[in-house]
Amino acid sequence: MNYKLYTNNENKTRAICLGYFDGIHLGHQKLIKKTVEEAKKYNLVPTFLTFDPDPNFVLGFKTKNELIMPLEDRFKKVKELGIEDIIVLKFDDISKNLEPKEFIKWLLEEINVKNITTGFDFSFGKRGQGKVKDLLLLEPMIKVNVIDELKVNNRKVSSSYIIEDIKNGEVENLKETLGELYTIKGIVIKGLGNGKKLSFPTLNIAPLDEYVEPKNGVYGVE
Repeated sequence: MNYKLYTNNENKTRAICLGYFDGIHLGHQKLIKKTVEEAKKYNLVPTFLTFDPDPNFVLGFKTKNELIMPLEDRFKKVKELGIEDIIVLKFDDISKNLEPKEFIKWLLEEINVKNITTGFDFSFGKRGQGKVKDLLLLEPMIKVNVIDELKVNNRKVSSSYIIEDIKNGEVENLKETLGELYTIKGIVIKGLGNGKKLSFPTLNIAPLDEYVEPKNGVYGVE
């Protein structure tokens, strides 16, 4: 398969967290922290696996490859949480048509995984046919840790709800779900100057990546 491994730990056994992890929200952070904990316990390399581009975009469930957090920012975040190695699996015609048993074989034989942490609703392989129950069949050969859903205000913490909040301009909710303020990197460009005329000059930002676009408006920023 087409993937890139960012590592200082070649040919070592791994504890890995599985998921798309597009925003490293508080639910994702639970998985990552558990992976790091398991790695320390069993003397394994804590490894983060993500996909690029967004599988939902490739499969046609989204019209844009919109991002809560670009890859390089995800890398920085997970390393702050204790991850050592990172795997980016290209989500293309090969990987999307991989049978679940072939994906598991790739993890075990090529990635050298001995410990897996994932969310309760993780699916993998062709048409998402692989489920957590299939990973659990690997025990006791491979230890599998399943993380239950995290809820805030009776709502599951998920990327889809975070994207919904951003698009609705409800950015005050994000510290409780994303765990931090929503961040966009971009270049300041010239606008119409209407804010300046009202004695409230603003910055107009041309984003450097395919970020989720917030609701149109004027925002207070840090």
